[in-house]
Amino acid sequence: MVNNTLCTRQYIDATLIKPSKYLNTDIDEEYYQILRENVRQHNKVLEPVYVTNGLVAVSGMHRIHLCKELNIPLPIENIGEVSPEQEELLVLSHDLKRPLKHSERYRLYEAIRRHHNITPGKRTDLVANGKEYKAIVDKVVGNDKYISRYKFITENAVAAFNGDEAKAAKYLKEIDAETVSVCGAEKYIRAQVKKIVNKKVIPEKVEVITDWVKLLHKDSRLLTIEETGLVDAIVTSPHYGFGRIDYDNDEENVGCEKDVVSFTDAMNPFFKTCWNILKDDGSLWVVIGDCVRDGQYQNAPEHFLLMMLSMGWLVNDKIIWNKIAPQPTSEFNRTICSYEYIYHFTKSRDFVYNRNWINEIPDETITTLGHTETTYHLRSLVDKVKNSIITTNKSSTAAIKKKCEDHGFYCTHNATYPIDIPLYCILASTVPGDTVLDICTGTSVTGEAAVQVGRKFIGCDINNQYIQASKVRLEKYINEQTD
Repeated sequence: MVNNTLCTRQYIDATLIKPSKYLNTDIDEEYYQILRENVRQHNKVLEPVYVTNGLVAVSGMHRIHLCKELNIPLPIENIGEVSPEQEELLVLSHDLKRPLKHSERYRLYEAIRRHHNITPGKRTDLVANGKEYKAIVDKVVGNDKYISRYKFITENAVAAFNGDEAKAAKYLKEIDAETVSVCGAEKYIRAQVKKIVNKKVIPEKVEVITDWVKLLHKDSRLLTIEETGLVDAIVTSPHYGFGRIDYDNDEENVGCEKDVVSFTDAMNPFFKTCWNILKDDGSLWVVIGDCVRDGQYQNAPEHFLLMMLSMGWLVNDKIIWNKIAPQPTSEFNRTICSYEYIYHFTKSRDFVYNRNWINEIPDETITTLGHTETTYHLRSLVDKVKNSIITTNKSSTAAIKKKCEDHGFYCTHNATYPIDIPLYCILASTVPGDTVLDICTGTSVTGEAAVQVGRKFIGCDINNQYIQASKVRLEKYINEQTD
């Protein structure tokens, strides 16, 4: 920026100064007290405030405020006449002398973009001053990912808080204060926006009833034999987040308990219901993992196992589900937890179990949304089950999420297992025509496995979005039954 007017220093009454409309008028109390003590020692302000014609200040809000308070002359330097665009850039460039808040960095980015006439989406390598613009942005603002994240937050914060502008403004201030990270805020805002969209487009009551597929939008603690009949097998993974995951499943927020005792207390009625609706010779398969809180493992699987034993369940098998390429931990004082447990419970020692399931497994291919491949060869399951260990790739929800978006809503369910897990459980403990139940069905991976190997399926969940996603996953088989 070129300005031919020479700067001239004067000392004037601070009350005559008008802050630029672009100048941040908030006072940082800690910095202000340091500046105040420094001024008291010298009895004057050493660094001038830059003003335009008309005594409009483009820098030095703390110095202006201090000189007013102490009633001492304010040093200024007049930089002449400037355009509104130049005024904004001057304000922001002076801010670079101190650490910028997130909102200020974003304002700076927008001002630089307007100054260089770079419209959103325009390729900077195709404009004359594109390289200069890119260099400035990279130096003073940061990477494109940061900009896109913060832009999304500012554009959607009000909507995420249901139109409450005061709450949105408070949240943006928390981001500036770094009590909330930009990454965390973007994740939260996206989740809230998706919930709002889903609330508008997904019916409050979502259910499917066919001869082979039943999807029940209901609290599974309240399931009855009249609704389900006696089932041959239950394959499920209960909610266990310990505050890390918001399942958004009911007012109690089951699965978000802060400690393992509260968790087992919450799970107890679910598995009492399982006892009541499972056949005496049936099987209950539970997939459950652990987590670290307050620097130590919670031992959730072990506490859960003790609870089940106290209820009268028998433990027939304990299997380790070993995950290839598990999610890395943020802490480096322990190994990465790469496994979960699969418990096989029964009501008695006389239960249905197919010891020859490996030999009898059909040489067929099934389709699945849980793998990167569009098809899954059942025979490959044999290679994944060795002794008491099932080794699989980690599950993916990308395909089901994409398909749900194609149907006009968002699937926010992330906690799922690959289809290998329910396939093994179903093939080992049921025969074609049997009924399989999942009491925490989520997006119904269990259902996808069951219907393709000739079993009936009942999926139950309190979250209507999950039932809607289950309908999308199983729509082919639902349509075949209703046509």
